Amino acid sequence: MALITCPECGKEISSTVSKCPHCGYEVKKDEKVTILGYSESFAINPAVSVYLNDWKIGEVSQNGKIVLDVDKGSLLKFKGGLRSTSCVVKPGDWILLSFNRATGGLDAILTDKENYQLAINKAKGADSKRWIWIVIIGVALITLGYLWKFLTELRYM
Repeated sequence: MALITCPECGKEISSTVSKCPHCGYEVKKDEKVTILGYSESFAINPAVSVYLNDWKIGEVSQNGKIVLDVDKGSLLKFKGGLRSTSCVVKPGDWILLSFNRATGGLDAILTDKENYQLAINKAKGADSKRWIWIVIIGVALITLGYLWKFLTELRYM
C-alpha cells in the first residue's frame, strides 16, 4: 500500500481507497493496462499479437509498449508465431512479455507500475540461469556420448 495525495484536499490517503476519508473526493483509478514487449534478442525478432476478449487489438515487438483502456477484468491473449499465452488483467496492471528460452514458450508476467522493473530484472536473471543449465546438460550429454563410444570400442577389442 502506498500513500498518495488527494487532489481535492491535499491530504495523504491510501492508494487502495476509492474515496478520500477526509473530503469524500472519489479517487479515479488508473483504467489502463500496460503491455511491455519482450527484451530478449533473437536472429529474427517476432512481433507478438495482442488479443482482448478474442479481438486482435495490435502487436507489440521487442522492447515495445502498448497501453490499453480497460474498465474491468479482461482476458488478454498473446500470440507470437507458434507460441501463445493468456492472462486475466484488471485496470492498473502491467504485463511483461518474455520468451522462455529453455521451453520455447511465451510467458506473460503480471506486475504493476511500481514493480515492473523488478519483474524485468527477475526475468533476465531467470533467463541467464536457464542458459547455465542448458550448458551443463549439453556438456553432460557430450561426455556420456564419448563414454558410450569408448565403452563400445573397448567391448569389440
